[in-house]
Amino acid sequence: MSTRHTHATNTTAHPGAILLAVQGKRHTKAEKAVDDNHAALEKAAAEKATQERVIAITKLVMQLHKEQNAMATAPVSNLLILPSLIMN
Repeated sequence: MSTRHTHATNTTAHPGAILLAVQGKRHTKAEKAVDDNHAALEKAAAEKATQERVIAITKLVMQLHKEQNAMATAPVSNLLILPSLIMN
């Protein structure tokens, strides 16, 4: 009977390595608490940034509405009339 020869790249490979690569890492309770705290801080920072962007956009929209209302209530002599609008 012939002897079995292992391929050189498989000499140190573990048969379950494929399954271990797919499986998530395990945490102790302390490590999980730290990870959860870090994730919560990141989520809070992202929500704060989103809220700041919404506030900035709201301010811009309010300013635009004020300018449009000022243009609508301004006397005609104060408005800038573009030549392209007159010719059409």
